[in-house]
Amino acid sequence: MIISRFTQNVKKQNWFAVSVDVLVVIVGIFLGLQVTNWQAAITEQKTAEKYLVRLSSDLQDDLDRMRHTEAFWHTIKNYTEQSLSYLEEPEQNTQTSWNAVLGFFQASQIDPFQVNDITYNELQQAGQLSLLENHALRQKLAEYYSFNGSDIGTELMRYVPAYRERVRGFMPSIVTDYIWKNCYSNDNINNNISTQKLKTCESPISEDQNRRILDSIQSDQEILLTLRFWYSTQTSALQFLPTNIKTAKELRENVQQELENFE
Repeated sequence: MIISRFTQNVKKQNWFAVSVDVLVVIVGIFLGLQVTNWQAAITEQKTAEKYLVRLSSDLQDDLDRMRHTEAFWHTIKNYTEQSLSYLEEPEQNTQTSWNAVLGFFQASQIDPFQVNDITYNELQQAGQLSLLENHALRQKLAEYYSFNGSDIGTELMRYVPAYRERVRGFMPSIVTDYIWKNCYSNDNINNNISTQKLKTCESPISEDQNRRILDSIQSDQEILLTLRFWYSTQTSALQFLPTNIKTAKELRENVQQELENFE
């Protein structure tokens, strides 16, 4: 309709009417673009908010798993200290033979930690990091997921000790099966987190059999060397963990603060 009217006004050389028609078209296009941009901005804002909610959840998962890992590693370290004492100061040993055997096995437990970077990787791969308009927050997230995933503290938490393979080679299958069934549990806290527990239990074998296992372990010089190195690794990892926990906690608080800006 406006095109027909515009054509007629041109033929009539009614330049004022032509100018009005052109102005109407320009204003219409401008308003259309504004509405489109506004709708796109709303969509991007909602998408950014959803990603922030997911990032907050991922960071909370990290915090929960770090805290469980820290507690579990302290338990492992206690068994390691007990086993070191058995080898280094045998004259002061007051453990039963079964407790000593169990201690050597439990000292070899591990709880590898890996940050939950699913949401961040999705943002990165989709090229949507720019949806997070807070540059400082984007920088902190980049540092956390690039550095915390490969820093020495996290690497230590993923370390599998040579001691683990060596000491378990001395354990008869009946002992290994019994420990997994009766002296260990792995309980799910939620879909993302499970917590390992090491429990006391009675011996499945005789005193003499336990003594033979201990004699074999004591006769292997590599056991003590690998156990000492494993102890050193545990000590270092437990020094880094509080810092990692603090970093994840502060970053989650930053994400929560950014979410509040959408309210």
